[in-house]
Amino acid sequence: MHASESVFRSLARTTLGVAAALAVTSSVALAGPSVVGDDGSDTKLLTLYAGQSIEAGVVSLSVDEGDLVVRYLTLNGWELTEAHLWVGLALADMPTTRQGNPIPGQFPHTSGDITGRTDWTFRIPLASLGFSCPGPDLTYYLAAHAALRKLGEDGSVRTETGWTEGSRITAKGNWATYSSFTVTCGPPDDTVTYRTETAWGWHEELSTPFTELEGNLNNWGWTNGPLGEGTHRLELWAAAGRNDREVGQHVGWVTVVYANGTATVTFETFHDDAGIALHEAHLHVGAEALPRRQGDFTSAPGRFGSVAEVPDTAGSHTFVVTGLSGEIYVAAHAVVAIPE
Repeated sequence: MHASESVFRSLARTTLGVAAALAVTSSVALAGPSVVGDDGSDTKLLTLYAGQSIEAGVVSLSVDEGDLVVRYLTLNGWELTEAHLWVGLALADMPTTRQGNPIPGQFPHTSGDITGRTDWTFRIPLASLGFSCPGPDLTYYLAAHAALRKLGEDGSVRTETGWTEGSRITAKGNWATYSSFTVTCGPPDDTVTYRTETAWGWHEELSTPFTELEGNLNNWGWTNGPLGEGTHRLELWAAAGRNDREVGQHVGWVTVVYANGTATVTFETFHDDAGIALHEAHLHVGAEALPRRQGDFTSAPGRFGSVAEVPDTAGSHTFVVTGLSGEIYVAAHAVVAIPE
């Protein structure tokens, strides 16, 4: 078992209420800044040693509301009298003597006299450490110092210097140590909301609004033609009520390739660039502007000759219509999902 895990479990068994206080250590990292914990959580735990080898507590690192939260917790009768903290991107920035020994009294985060405390927290804005989201992961160095005491049953007082587990700051100096930890922006929030819209194909020169056809058609949309053999490209417009493209959105293309009595018609949304998905496609291809029902034109997509449901992950669908002759008309309807 890792030393910090052992200390944390010891804390959970004390009567100091530490287990409840550290419940956050079991949480899963969320989108946004977080510390990368050793166990996959968003908290890193470091054992706090007194006199180099005595487990006297734990220092936890986490992020809360944009702050790096560094929390000292003692156990086994040890108490804090002072706490000093330095965090930075380069060890060379730590206040030290000419010999390389750290100077805790010059660390930027200092508790002052907290004699008798068993719990102390420093909060450091991540922005002051040069971290922001979105952005790359950053690895920081930390020197967490504590002045500790332990009261004996006979009234004696034992004092020790405390540092977190880690590497020696200087090989030939005192036993002071530093640790490292990483802050990440975490996975992006992939929750995306969509609005579903109706879309119709529109040809710049050969489109006719349904409202201009014979009958009592009052919905918006267009039929396109007559189209001769060759390749024709229709713009796919969504939410263009009353055939007003100024209030609509251009969401893709409908390409018609007509040759030798066969029309190959491909619906394609701006799926890769804008995330617009094609949910349904309905196609009329024929010698007249629209299919007829009881002798009258109908623009109901369900009455069209070619109908398809498309997987959410797709942005295109192709129909092949055979047995055609002469000039044709095309009415292309789609249901699209547009990211908000």
